[in-house]
Amino acid sequence: MDVVHVLRSFGDQNQPYTTHLLNTLNTLSTLKHAVVCDNIYQSSKTIAVYSMSSKLRVKHFLDARYVLHCFFNKALIASTSGFSFKKRIKFFLKWKFFVQHEPSVIHLHHLQAFNVSILKFLYSKKIPVIVSFRGKDIVTNPLEPQEQALLFEKLKYIDRVHVISEYLKVVTIQAGVTLPIDVVYRGIGKTPLNRPALKLNTNTPIKIICVGRLAWEKGQFYLLDSVYRLKQKGYTFNVDIYGEGYLREFLLFRIQQLGLEGQVNLKGHVDSELLTQNYKTYHLAVQPSLYEALSNGLLDLVNNNVPCVISKGNGMEEVIADQINGVYFDVNTPETLDTAILDVLKLDTETLMAYNEGVRNQFSFNEEIKGLERMYLNYKEA
Repeated sequence: MDVVHVLRSFGDQNQPYTTHLLNTLNTLSTLKHAVVCDNIYQSSKTIAVYSMSSKLRVKHFLDARYVLHCFFNKALIASTSGFSFKKRIKFFLKWKFFVQHEPSVIHLHHLQAFNVSILKFLYSKKIPVIVSFRGKDIVTNPLEPQEQALLFEKLKYIDRVHVISEYLKVVTIQAGVTLPIDVVYRGIGKTPLNRPALKLNTNTPIKIICVGRLAWEKGQFYLLDSVYRLKQKGYTFNVDIYGEGYLREFLLFRIQQLGLEGQVNLKGHVDSELLTQNYKTYHLAVQPSLYEALSNGLLDLVNNNVPCVISKGNGMEEVIADQINGVYFDVNTPETLDTAILDVLKLDTETLMAYNEGVRNQFSFNEEIKGLERMYLNYKEA
């Protein structure tokens, strides 16, 4: 195989885009792809998916023989220096795939999926490793000194960084990462509904959709406070927030505290196809993240011509043009969200739809596949 993709889980309902991308690679790419992960939630007919396990099947002769051979592998022993006998065996079993195979390139989609020891081993075998950074990897995790030290220890054994926006590339450089960085945008793979914006009638509530994990960095609390302020001015709303996460209890409490029950609804996880069909029932979307590399949810909303309010100063600005297909607000001045919600309703529909057509071309799924393939071929042809 040419490229092995490593992630925590395959087929996770909270990562539909990654699953779709990996399921599609072998049908569009000239390279041969496979997946290695900790958890498999669904099978695939288009890509081989291998599970990692540190359990020794005592009765399985091949496992015992494999472990014995590992103790004579100098690179493995060096990479596990300081390990106890038991820990070494678990390491050999968990990383069996990489001991027995030598792909041309390894694409590490989740940095947490690899520890330093396996990176040292792969480095000794001269197998190139590309890591995809998410905003959390480079923006919030390194705030803790221990996490920052671990990040840069891992980067010693990584060849290249992949990011999904120019914004995240800048943030990565500012964090002190000196590795080569490739920007490959995520692609829009779905056929748009091509609906015009829902027109607001005088006597109907303003209908807002917000899509994203329920986490502090997604900023849903800004939307709740804004709706409360606008309600005090006489506006009525119907707000649906889609997603799951650890912040759900806090958001429910805040909705009750502000007296927004019945007006703001936490809808939980909804299948992406069904969610897309619901877009036509909303006047606008609000994506109020404190930071955002580039949101899959935002791309889907733009693809379907939903006017979007976004926080400024992050990767979402690479998709949304202020006062064209959306409106910016400043998280440092939360009251600007109130004005942005009202202003986005005034955008010209034809201008918005024309601009979004250009976004579709720039963020096409085929362009993403081509960009990834160029990145992989740099190593395969070396």
